[in-house]
Amino acid sequence: MKLVVTILAGCVLGAAIAGIVVHTQGEKSRRALRKSLETETDRLLADQDKGHKDILARLRENLMKQGVPGAKVEKVFQEGQLTVPVSNVKLPEPGAIMAELIELGDSQGRSRTEMMRQLIRNVEYLVDHGDKALPEIQKFLERQEEVDYGHNISGDWRSGRMYTDFLVPPSLRMALFNAARRIGTEEAVQILAKEVETTPRAAELAYLATALEELAPTQHKESLLAAAHDLLGQPPREGSEQSRLDRGERNWLFGILRRYKDETYASKAEEQLVVRRKDDKGNERVYLDRTVMGYLNEVLGERAMPMLARIYNDPNVPGDAKGDIRRAAASNVGRSTDADNIVRARFTEGLTMLAKTDDRRSVGRGNELVNYYLQSLTSSRNADESNINSRRKFLASLRGSTEDTKVQAKMDKVDQRLQDMLDPEKRKKLGRFSLDDRNRR
Repeated sequence: MKLVVTILAGCVLGAAIAGIVVHTQGEKSRRALRKSLETETDRLLADQDKGHKDILARLRENLMKQGVPGAKVEKVFQEGQLTVPVSNVKLPEPGAIMAELIELGDSQGRSRTEMMRQLIRNVEYLVDHGDKALPEIQKFLERQEEVDYGHNISGDWRSGRMYTDFLVPPSLRMALFNAARRIGTEEAVQILAKEVETTPRAAELAYLATALEELAPTQHKESLLAAAHDLLGQPPREGSEQSRLDRGERNWLFGILRRYKDETYASKAEEQLVVRRKDDKGNERVYLDRTVMGYLNEVLGERAMPMLARIYNDPNVPGDAKGDIRRAAASNVGRSTDADNIVRARFTEGLTMLAKTDDRRSVGRGNELVNYYLQSLTSSRNADESNINSRRKFLASLRGSTEDTKVQAKMDKVDQRLQDMLDPEKRKKLGRFSLDDRNRR
């Protein structure tokens, strides 16, 4: 009888409720957004609501007449044993969906919330169609046109990290990339792969890289890197030439290089590291491109130090730019002779400042430098046994440069920390280490 009730109830409700199509991917953001469309769905079904309630009432009555206990009837309704089948209502055709997505570029008096709902709904319709939607998606992408919806790109352009699922798509092309990714068939993959070769936009390439890695890991690595190299070789767009969607374009591109640990761009990156630009008064400003610096440090590690040392020794490079290189050197002590030399020279400067006992400001700054470089030796980054022993040797080489008892005591403390890091049992229990709460380079 329970099975009969379930089937009967499902059939009745299936006739009463049509048009509810729910695709869940498991992501909390999409579930929340799709739920926001329920209000619109309720409006579309309002003319069926009264009849639906009447049917449920009659169903309860009929089940009771068939001898089903009232408690069991209520359990059927309240505990989800009613089956609501997926609707077979015909979706709008892909061409009509695309036309509405293009039209959404103009608010036409719609509220922002209404535009967001229509945008989300139409992208979901494309996904619902599956492969049937791909020809229309491809047709629009090949036109190299765009509709900017004014929403932010989901990701962190500073770190070059792109998220594949948008709360709301920032543009139509990105919305179509997302739809193709979610359709996920071989034909969809090929559409995305083709866009790698033609897109002029760094943010789009970053999305494509993430999507293709998800759908076809490593298969499109070479074409993605080639496209990233090509875009990095082009002059950056600035001012009126730069769209909102182009913000942080170099960060997106170097993010792709970091994803694949691509070292083939390192020589060109060295050429782009030092930036010389004139300000409004015509004065030349020299600085390091930190996006390039991040790429070199992450991909090459200590092997980037020779090129950084060449720049560091250039007298035309200002002090604040050299500070970035000193930070890189501090993280590579014991792995690079160039790093050791840069840190040793800066540490000696700190000792010289400490020696000026009649200059309170000099002593304070000297103490900051000494603390910073000694404490950097205790970093756990890539701290294997070999590197820790190399750091201990480097620390020992610094001892002869000072007779300051306070500095010597700090060296003893650092050396003990390094010894504890070599002991597997002690290392598990190590907490935060600090010589001073104000550590600066």
